[in-house]
Amino acid sequence: MIPRQETIEEAGFRLYPKFISDPYNPSEDLNKEDRDNFIEGAKWNQEQILQFLYSEITERRPYSSSKMCEKVIEFIEQLKKN
Repeated sequence: MIPRQETIEEAGFRLYPKFISDPYNPSEDLNKEDRDNFIEGAKWNQEQILQFLYSEITERRPYSSSKMCEKVIEFIEQLKKN
């Protein structure tokens, strides 16, 4: 059985949970901005990877599959450094 992958939003709530720490404003979500920034950044990274993969597949068909895998790995490693 394959375990279910967590969504970007679920990861955001896991990393930046909604909690109450201000007794004078109990409805305030102190992590909302950080969580929203994480989710937005993760979605942007995901979109960049998909666009890159699409361009590699559609524009560089002469590449062998192993060469394409090397390019994809290089691209992902580059994203990790940023």
